[in-house]
Formats: sequence, structure tokens, C-alpha cells
Amino acid sequence: MKIILSSESKKWSWSLRNGGFELARCELYDNFIDARINAEAFRIGARSPVTLDAHDAKKFRYYLRKDKYRLIFSVLKTDTGFKLSVIYPENILLLRDVHFDSFRAAEVFAEQFSNDVFDIADIVNEWEQPLHPLQHSRFYREMFDINDDHPSSL
Repeated sequence: MKIILSSESKKWSWSLRNGGFELARCELYDNFIDARINAEAFRIGARSPVTLDAHDAKKFRYYLRKDKYRLIFSVLKTDTGFKLSVIYPENILLLRDVHFDSFRAAEVFAEQFSNDVFDIADIVNEWEQPLHPLQHSRFYREMFDINDDHPSSL
């Protein structure tokens, strides 16, 4: 599973891919840094996911008071079941496995999905090569034990 940062027509985005399937992606950003920040927030936030009923989704900022790194899902009841989406970090679209038979099934999927993203989804460039350590925030490097001996990393 990889979070692939790429550019297209001078815009930047990331795509979560696993085994040839695109699972999620972000909207376009004007620069690399904003896309990277969103990708890092997505992966770091996956350590503590929250799943809310769509009617309570407006209250999601409550969960950001103590920790701004959260992956917050919303579950909306539809005529055909329950639809899962990401509401924080913003501008993220889930592309596969978003419809469920019950709220609980959506919640379980969101938790398992988050665990996988946090545990194994490395952020890479469009050639699927790791980013240089200094391209990541210090917090991200510390969270995922990315070592960098360069003096400017201190």
C-alpha cells in the first residue's frame, strides 16, 4: 500500500494505491508542499480514526481539540445502505469499498482501513521511490522513525 504523490498540469495530488487499485485520492493542490502535508495528515490521522454518523459530522472539530491528527469518517444512511466518506483531513475521496449494509460494518471497515494506512502506507513519489527524508515534516519523520543524519534535520 502506497500513498503516491504526483503532479499533473502544474497541480499536485496524492493517490492511495494497493495492488493496482486506487483506494483514495485527494483533490488537486497548487504545490507539492500542500499535497504532502495532506498526505502526511491522512497517514498520521489513521492512528486514531473516528467514525461519526453523518448527522453528527458537524461536531467533528470536537475530536481535533486534543489531537489535530485524526482521520475522521462520516457514515450516511442512504436508500441502498450506508455510505462511508472521509471528512477530515479535508479534500479526500474514498474510491472503493464505500457502501455497506450497516453502520457497524462501515465502522469496522474504517478502523481496519485506518490500521492498514497507518501501518504500511508509505508516502512515495510518482516513480514509487521514497521521498528524501527532509521532504517530510519533522513530526512525520519522528512518528515513522525516518532517520536523517543531515544537520538541517535537527
